[in-house]
Amino acid sequence: MIYTVTFNPSIDYVIFTNDLKLNGLNRATATYKFAGGKGINVSRVLKTLDVESTALGFAGGFPGKFIIDTLNNSAIQSNFIEVDEDTRINVKLKTGQETEINAPGPHITSTQFEQLLQQIKNTTSEDIVIVAGSVPSSIPSDAYAQIAQITAQTGAKLVVDAEKELAESVLPYHPLFIKPNKMN
Repeated sequence: MIYTVTFNPSIDYVIFTNDLKLNGLNRATATYKFAGGKGINVSRVLKTLDVESTALGFAGGFPGKFIIDTLNNSAIQSNFIEVDEDTRINVKLKTGQETEINAPGPHITSTQFEQLLQQIKNTTSEDIVIVAGSVPSSIPSDAYAQIAQITAQTGAKLVVDAEKELAESVLPYHPLFIKPNKMN
C-alpha cells in the first residue's frame, strides 16, 4: 500500500474575479473548493493513474469533514486523525494574477501526533510512505526525521516532498526519493 501523509491539509477555496478592488466590493465570477495539501494531491494523482493509496494526516471540524468526504467521493481511502480545531481554509484569488492567503493549521496535540506515528509503525517492507508539505508549528520540527526513522525500522520505502531543511533531515535514513522545495 502507498500511504500519503499530509500534516497540514486544507480546503483550497479558489475565487475568480475580473478585477480586485481593495477596500471595495468585489463580485466573484466563479468559485471552487477542493481538498488540498501536498500529500492529498499525491493521492489524487495516484488515483488518476489507477494506483490505490491511503491518505493520512489530521482533520478537524467542517473543513476536515469536507476533505474526508471529498476523498471518499473520489474513491480515495483515508485514515485521518480527528483534531479539535478546524482544518485550515486557504483562499486563492485569481484575477489574471494569483494572490494566495494560507491559514495556519490546527493545533495538533502530542497524543494525536503519536497516533500518526503509530500508523506509520504499522507499515511493512511492502509499503511506500510519501510525506509531503509543511509541518504545523504544533508538530515537532523533526517530524519528517521521526517518520524516516520509523520507515527505516519497518522497511517501508520513504518518499519526501518538502522544503530543504525537512528534506535534509531524512537523508541519514536513506529515503527512496526526495523532491526538495525552496532550495535557496
